[in-house]
Amino acid sequence: MTGPAEHGPGGASPHDERSLREIALLGDAVLDEMRFINHFRGLGVPDDALESLAEAVTSRIDYAFAVTWSPDWVPSGRPHTWRDEVGWHARCTECLAESAAVGGEDGALAWFDDHAGRKHSQS
Repeated sequence: MTGPAEHGPGGASPHDERSLREIALLGDAVLDEMRFINHFRGLGVPDDALESLAEAVTSRIDYAFAVTWSPDWVPSGRPHTWRDEVGWHARCTECLAESAAVGGEDGALAWFDDHAGRKHSQS
């Protein structure tokens, strides 16, 4: 997917770095859901069409709603972790930085512990 708009709702003011990342995460989630439905319902919609539709939906949401990435399944102070075809990843819930793919969830958690200690510690 292409990046989010550089302006907030109505084009009035620029997004900050975090809100740009939140809109990008929303766009990725919209596209993932469209791909899932397309596959499991056997719709046969080409991927480039799905990407275009996801971009339009994300843009419309960005125009009309305040989007905040806040997964309620992630314990406070811990990262969001997941596994995909290349390995395990962690996402910092404070700044939305992501680890590179690693071989196991323990490695992703270790990345987060190091990241949080360097970037978010209260010294």
